[in-house]
Amino acid sequence: MKLPYHPRTWLDRTEALRQRGYLELAVGDAYKAVKLAKSILSVSRRHGANIGYGMGFCILSQGLSPRAINHAQELVKEALDLLRQCLVDVDCYSDAHQLLQSDDMERLTTHRACQDAGAGSYVLRRYYWMDNEHFSRSKDVLTQVNEELRSTPCKVGFSKIPTTPEAGSNNWEVSIDWDTSESVHGSTENSRPDAMLGLFATRDIREGETILVDKTDVSAKRVLCDTDCHHCLIDLPKPSAEGSENSLDSILCSGSPYLPGTRRRCSAVYCSTTCQSAARDSHHSIMCGKDFTWAQGLMISDKILLQVLAYCVQHGCHPLDHPTVTRLTPQYGVKRYVSLFDTIEEPIEMLLELGVDIFVDQRFDTWVLIMLKARIDNNKWGKNTNDKEMAAVRSDNSWLQNLAY
Repeated sequence: MKLPYHPRTWLDRTEALRQRGYLELAVGDAYKAVKLAKSILSVSRRHGANIGYGMGFCILSQGLSPRAINHAQELVKEALDLLRQCLVDVDCYSDAHQLLQSDDMERLTTHRACQDAGAGSYVLRRYYWMDNEHFSRSKDVLTQVNEELRSTPCKVGFSKIPTTPEAGSNNWEVSIDWDTSESVHGSTENSRPDAMLGLFATRDIREGETILVDKTDVSAKRVLCDTDCHHCLIDLPKPSAEGSENSLDSILCSGSPYLPGTRRRCSAVYCSTTCQSAARDSHHSIMCGKDFTWAQGLMISDKILLQVLAYCVQHGCHPLDHPTVTRLTPQYGVKRYVSLFDTIEEPIEMLLELGVDIFVDQRFDTWVLIMLKARIDNNKWGKNTNDKEMAAVRSDNSWLQNLAY
């Protein structure tokens, strides 16, 4: 992308997406145009600056000329107007109206649209530039899963429904063909639209036999207390006077003693050194030392999203290549709700806090965030226990969901 730090680049991209019908993506690019346009004036207030006309950068030397200031103000107004139009395009009238009233994005930071209170919508579909491995679960993923299942009485394969009943009929004719070797080496979900992937028993299962062990690695609590393990989420034991390994004092986060510029240390605690190491190796290293106190107020699905994004930044991988995300069921052709705060602003703030350059790093483009949120929401499971809401994304859950007919 040429000139990724110039608002005009994102304004042009927004118009191109609108013309091609990718209205939900246009909202994200318009939002980025607003942030860049407003940053030009922000820099001029904090320092003396000359705008590099048409070059997409600012030189910190002297004050902006009147012509440059007018140009920057026009860019801000154009970007805000275009963002409002994009919100109307996806029927997100609540955010569009609020943006019109406030004439900036400050008030939207505390606004959360809900499904029955003005949120817009779009239909999730495949974007034509998506690679096949990001569109559906690939042969490599299936091969890896079945390799992991070798010690269990299960395999992942295709189940076929050869006949589709007429509308309103419940008389399904179901036949199962789970030749896993053929499906893994010769087929993908994309090439077999009449089939779905599921988990099948390879032999008779004895009563009381353990089939699978839950290895959930992406989970969150709606309210994470100081007495909860920050990895497995169980209640921590009370501190002991001896300071044993299971004592609360001995399992505080050891990565960063204090948050930058404060005398407040990282608040992560764990039930064991095993959980401490698992969290550090997975996602906590990139989060440690950063102020994520604002994340305590996130919805539980957004906390899961933050954890997945932290893993991807820490390991340098594409979000749709996350080892759990690659196994989640894509669900296209369904309505998804959209709001500026939930769909665009909140994920971008997560990325900025994690140190991602949202204008250059296309691995975290708007379409990727939308796909990631859709897969998490489609495969998330949760429960309420003693007024403690918790949820998780389990890598084997998508295989089990597909056999519920």
